[in-house]
Amino acid sequence: MSKTSSTRGGINRRTVLAGTASLIAAPWISSRAQAQAKQVNIGVIMPLSGANAQFGINSRNGIELVADEINAAGGIKALGGAKINLIIADATSTPTTAGTVAQRMISQNEVTAILGAFASSLTIAISEVTERRDIPLLTMSFADQITGRGFKNIFQVVAKASALGKETCALPISPSQSRRRPAPRSTRSRSCMKTRPMAPPRLAVFARLPRRPISSW
Repeated sequence: MSKTSSTRGGINRRTVLAGTASLIAAPWISSRAQAQAKQVNIGVIMPLSGANAQFGINSRNGIELVADEINAAGGIKALGGAKINLIIADATSTPTTAGTVAQRMISQNEVTAILGAFASSLTIAISEVTERRDIPLLTMSFADQITGRGFKNIFQVVAKASALGKETCALPISPSQSRRRPAPRSTRSRSCMKTRPMAPPRLAVFARLPRRPISSW
């Protein structure tokens, strides 16, 4: 598998992007890659430098790991065993640069889909390009704005920020805190994270989210 970067390191929750790509992007892959079934180009745009560099590096490493596992297991079976070829680029933690990088990647590499870009501000900039070029973008950034603009080529594979915040604030509080005077309504939304401890495991937040299609989040 060809990659622009080979450094390995930690793996964070965005590892799921690579595995999700082969499922969600399948309709676009099948139509764009029939002529080259032996290889499918998937773009990966992450902040590999700047303020978010470590998060971007971890995300890239996780995606590389999953892509390697898929290829080692025989590739994308729905495409006759086509291998995933990652095209990796640095978004540099700057939205303007991220959009330029996405434009260059699509023009020069014939990517079937793009994964990225950790920070919501970067993802929003990239999505402006992928929407115009009709390229699916898969992301685990969770700002509401990402899927709130009516775009048809972006897939947010986690709950949006407002849903996460609502469920977090709805968690039960401890008995000692239930005796406290309620916070004023104007400050309650800002202070709920401080006054309501995560009594259940953190994954319980996701378990309680409404089960809706990704496109409706």
